[in-house]
Amino acid sequence: MFDTETLQTLLNLPDIAIDRVVLTERKTLKIYVHSTLEGTECHRCDKPIDHDYGLGQEINLRHLPLFDYTTVIVLRPKRYQCRHCSDRPTTSQTTVVVYASGVGHQGLRKFGVRSPIAHLPARA
Repeated sequence: MFDTETLQTLLNLPDIAIDRVVLTERKTLKIYVHSTLEGTECHRCDKPIDHDYGLGQEINLRHLPLFDYTTVIVLRPKRYQCRHCSDRPTTSQTTVVVYASGVGHQGLRKFGVRSPIAHLPARA
């Protein structure tokens, strides 16, 4: 029904690749994505880090509707471990999707950018 190349174009999310798309019974389009970027900056020392440390918890982000379907982007952010800090803290990679949703930091709002993406709380 929806090919990933078309969805990628419609979503217009840089540095994000689509893994799979699920159409639910409630006319919801769940788009599972991952970041194509490697590494991030340590949240303590601000140095670049690229030592993989798995994936963070799933984040569900509501996007603008596509073709009358409620659209939810599902992302598990990459996590990295700092080898510069003595206690080896871990940091989740922050993509434009996470920034735009306002999850973590102040989002892109601090730059005056408003986004069609909203964070959805996890369901129990």
